[in-house]
Amino acid sequence: MAKKSKNEMINDMKIHGWDPGVNEKDSYEDVKDEYDAFIDETSDDSDLFPNGRDYDAEDED
Repeated sequence: MAKKSKNEMINDMKIHGWDPGVNEKDSYEDVKDEYDAFIDETSDDSDLFPNGRDYDAEDED
């Protein structure tokens, strides 16, 4: 995957309703840290499977 620019990361966050709290004047590392937090938060599927167990397997007994 190609390295995203600061503007691309900031735009991705804004498009998805995330308030980045950083701008083009901040360092690349600061923008990248915020972008990584955005990705972690928005890709978290723990709400779907809160305890990580597969109940279907237990029901097949």
